[in-house]
Amino acid sequence: MTNFQKIIMFLGVMQDLSITINYLSTRLTCLNAPVDM
Repeated sequence: MTNFQKIIMFLGVMQDLSITINYLSTRLTCLNAPVDM
């Protein structure tokens, strides 16, 4: 596996994590204070 492929994979994992974190934080915000975004 080349370094370039490792970087692409790492970026993909980071993107998945950020999407998951955004989703969870949005759900928590909705539970704590149900306000229309």
